[in-house]
Amino acid sequence: MKKLEKKIIQNVFFYETKQTLFQLVFRTLGIIGLIIGGTFFGIYVLSQLSQQSTLDIFEILFEDFEILKNYLGEILSTFLVELPKLEIAASLVAFTISFILIFSVFKNFPRLKNKIHCLLKFWFKPLKPRSAG
Repeated sequence: MKKLEKKIIQNVFFYETKQTLFQLVFRTLGIIGLIIGGTFFGIYVLSQLSQQSTLDIFEILFEDFEILKNYLGEILSTFLVELPKLEIAASLVAFTISFILIFSVFKNFPRLKNKIHCLLKFWFKPLKPRSAG
């Protein structure tokens, strides 16, 4: 009976260890991948704006304030039309999801730390010497 109980407990700890490691690896890779993807899309948007010379519109800001005041609507509409909207949306979604994942990791960190501590304690516990009896 004691052997069966020990085997069941070991299987439960094995399952918990596998689940915890999967969660950690999945979240870490998810966060890293989303940040890299969001950065990639952000760089792509900036290169597109630079290639289209859309950012040259902002040179007007340094020339004359009256021109800016008179043509602000046209400047903004031109800028918004030339923005690559799909890439900006993908970048924002990637950064938002990565922020949510980071927040959930920090929110659950004490629980996760305790779980890892208990699992390490179980798997790396010192062996008890057998009694001679």
